[in-house]
Amino acid sequence: MLDKRLRSGRVICVLWPPLAAFIVGRPNAHAHILGVAAYSLALAGSFDETRAHAIALRKVMPRYTCDDFIAAFRFDPHGEALFRKGARLIGMA
Repeated sequence: MLDKRLRSGRVICVLWPPLAAFIVGRPNAHAHILGVAAYSLALAGSFDETRAHAIALRKVMPRYTCDDFIAAFRFDPHGEALFRKGARLIGMA
């Protein structure tokens, strides 16, 4: 689903129940939310917005990497590759 939105030039982030449950059960979920924003915006080419989220993420968790992000979610290989690409684009791979 995300790749279709990226191809159309738009990234739409919607909180759905599984993600909401994840957030409630994880004390560091705010870092993952910033990761979603930073990596998705990087993939969409919105680098000014991406920088703001990446800076906020580094303030919260200075050693946060894409590996932390990937470990927190269950992506298929294509989804994982997309987010890793976004992380590489902003130097957080």
